[in-house]
Amino acid sequence: MKMILNLLKKALGKPQVLDFDPAHDIINLLPNGIDFPVLLADAKRDLQDSHAEYTSTVSVGSSAASLELAALLAALCRVLQPRRLVDLGSGYTSYVLRSYAKSQATPVDVTSVDDSADWLARTREYLEAAQLDTSNLMTWDTFEASGDTDFDLVVLDVRPIARRVEHLPRLMRGLRPGGMIIVDDVHKPHLSQPLIRMAKEHHWFCAGLKSLTLDGYQRFAAVVAKEPA
Repeated sequence: MKMILNLLKKALGKPQVLDFDPAHDIINLLPNGIDFPVLLADAKRDLQDSHAEYTSTVSVGSSAASLELAALLAALCRVLQPRRLVDLGSGYTSYVLRSYAKSQATPVDVTSVDDSADWLARTREYLEAAQLDTSNLMTWDTFEASGDTDFDLVVLDVRPIARRVEHLPRLMRGLRPGGMIIVDDVHKPHLSQPLIRMAKEHHWFCAGLKSLTLDGYQRFAAVVAKEPA
């Protein structure tokens, strides 16, 4: 038996390990002249108190979106001024996106989706306590049935991981020009590897955001978009 296993390993060889294209950087997707590190630091400072409260009263740090990811989203909103946003995996990201929407003089549409109706209810309670809009909170099944697309910014953090991989092509097809998807937890190979493969196959822009979003749990995100013109 051991001989057979060794022969199989030799025949199959080492599994291919893919990595993000080093030539891709999120700065390539932003307007010229933006001092993004400064915006990111400002956003992190602005959110640290609310994030600490959220992870002590609503969720826990290992489950909630990290402060680093939240700051990235807030900074992107300030730079890109998106009008249609969706967070697939509700929670603290819902707070970040809806706080941005509240700060805008013109309407911003935010949809928050979760695989758990119970958790969606907790998100609603948290948003109400923060005096933020609670419209367009829906379960994954409702969102999927709607076929809704046409977003400027998508946060892809829904469970299970396989669902993120399965629905990424549809979400990419529905992105508005200049839109992007932030995919969390790409430290997990069973997410990062199919993500990178799909990006290569479909000629998507795909950049790892480890330097910007790495947190104390070693989690980090990636950005996926259509290749900039």
